[in-house]
Amino acid sequence: MEALNHYDRILDGKYGILNAFNPQKDKKGLSVVRGIDLLTNEIVAIKIMDTSIEKTREFEEEVLKNMLLPDGEVRLIKMKTAVRARDVMPEYPLLGDGSTLRRYNYMVMPMMERGTLLDLILKVNNSAS
Repeated sequence: MEALNHYDRILDGKYGILNAFNPQKDKKGLSVVRGIDLLTNEIVAIKIMDTSIEKTREFEEEVLKNMLLPDGEVRLIKMKTAVRARDVMPEYPLLGDGSTLRRYNYMVMPMMERGTLLDLILKVNNSAS
């Protein structure tokens, strides 16, 4: 396992945060980041949400919809795991506004290197024909 100080931040003691996809949006109770699973060294995408009523509802709806995705879906990414907030969690700092989440929900998805949206559309259209 790589040294923990190599990462920007650590999420829940399990994921090293490599970078935020858009640091300006890493605020207001939402963070979408590229990370690494500290156990498997797999690169993943992670969506972290605060526990406000609005964000928790959004999180639960997204988890439910994702769980209903069929295996092998080419247009959508099936999550690897979803973690609901617990009473005691390691703090998670947000870069965009300097705040810290003390309780949060998060979902982990495989990192998909698919290129541009146009590349993906062309690939799906070609595979359908």
